[in-house]
Amino acid sequence: MKLLGYFFITSAFLCNAYAGGSDKLESDFFDGPEVNIQISHAFGKEESSETFRPRGTVDIRSFKGPKFTAEQPDLSLQDLDLLKEVASEDGYYFVKFSTKGPSGVKSFRTFIPAKALLDSGLSDVLMVHLNPASDIYAISYSVARNDYFTAPHVLGNNRPPPTHFNTTVIVHYGEIGPVPDTAPYLEKLEQERISKERGDDTRDNRSFLAKYWMYILPVVILVLLSGASNPEEGGGR
Repeated sequence: MKLLGYFFITSAFLCNAYAGGSDKLESDFFDGPEVNIQISHAFGKEESSETFRPRGTVDIRSFKGPKFTAEQPDLSLQDLDLLKEVASEDGYYFVKFSTKGPSGVKSFRTFIPAKALLDSGLSDVLMVHLNPASDIYAISYSVARNDYFTAPHVLGNNRPPPTHFNTTVIVHYGEIGPVPDTAPYLEKLEQERISKERGDDTRDNRSFLAKYWMYILPVVILVLLSGASNPEEGGGR
């Protein structure tokens, strides 16, 4: 599939669950219907559907020079403490994306080490893959950095842990590739079939000798000449 372009959106998810923000994509390629992504997450050693809680939403809107809207509450102190605890135990951060498109409702799940998310300062990357019908066929997730606590800061080691997500959204919007031209091939097969039915098959059906006699004949002559010279040599002895 040929990609028309990459659309990069960078935004800090907002602290208020009911307040939204929007940024403009630096491209005019995207012109599909609005795409809504519901995000849920969980922390722990193992994935369990009962532990998933809403994290927020991302709306990719169908404007020329499209926009997105993201709504996300801050992590609660309870969730932040849980993330720290899971990270210290080498646990995982599980994330689930639910979306409804032309082909129906889809769900995508993945996970990363909880420590990687914590070390990134909750800076993550959401990569959305759309087909020409603006239907999501894949979503990938990763962290954007891993030096939140080690990078220089005015507060030094007392830098507070992050409580809101700083997310980069990348949209891959593809188009249908060229369709193979099978008409000439099918026409050739049909012509061969008709020729065979008429008995005027142009394929070479001659026997092996009929095809390669000009190569076999010189070899036979050489063998005969060699055999004819041997009796004379024997008689000379």
